[in-house]
Amino acid sequence: MTGRLFRIAVAILMVSAFVYMTIWLAGVEIVFHEEIVDYVAIARTMNIRNLVSVIYLGPRIFDTMIEVLVVVLTVYGMTFLRGNE
Repeated sequence: MTGRLFRIAVAILMVSAFVYMTIWLAGVEIVFHEEIVDYVAIARTMNIRNLVSVIYLGPRIFDTMIEVLVVVLTVYGMTFLRGNE
């Protein structure tokens, strides 16, 4: 009995969410972003066929490099501090 009640509650929740999203998305305007042109230019320059790879290899590579630099400096700092004890 509780399993059936749970399924009915989930079904009602999903239908109401679908109706809400359908009504809400009716007023959403689709806008072309300028960043797509930049990614296409990067893809052509680097000869990359997959657009997802362009996003990771393009501007995101600097984030990754900075994160690696922070981790390396943290590890170096901790080993330096432990060596002085």
